[in-house]
Amino acid sequence: MDRELLQTLNRDLAAPWLDTAMSAVSWLYGPGIVVPVLLAVLVLRRPWKDAWRGPAAVAAAGLVCVPLKIWIARPRPAGVLPDVRVVGERLLVGSMPSGHTAAAFALGMWLLLEDRRLGVPALVAAILVGVSRVYVGAHWPTDVLAGALLGALVAAVLAPPRRGSE
Repeated sequence: MDRELLQTLNRDLAAPWLDTAMSAVSWLYGPGIVVPVLLAVLVLRRPWKDAWRGPAAVAAAGLVCVPLKIWIARPRPAGVLPDVRVVGERLLVGSMPSGHTAAAFALGMWLLLEDRRLGVPALVAAILVGVSRVYVGAHWPTDVLAGALLGALVAAVLAPPRRGSE
């Protein structure tokens, strides 16, 4: 199933405009964008006592991904499949879990637990990040699933206790 879904997203749906869009989505959830946005959220967010939890969830998800990638040592699609399309940098090792997806889901889940109006679109964006990582040939679909679960779990652990019903 992993190869079939990879082929569908990576090759069957390929289009120049989609290459640009999916590259942009992947780039937006890289450390050069997510971290400054989270710092802005941290500065602007009230109450201050809980503002650290979002950036902490994203950072923790990323920190957990690094040793998992080394321990699992799964090759990326480009390291195994000669016909995979690579949009952007050709990565060969450290596939599982997807760090971009983990960060996106950590942010999305944290926002969902804080404010559903922000969380639902953030989780939709997180799903798009996961799809983009497969589309650009950086990850297998199961890498993305593992990253999504990891990011959501880390955010749920770091989320503040619920304050009454909305």
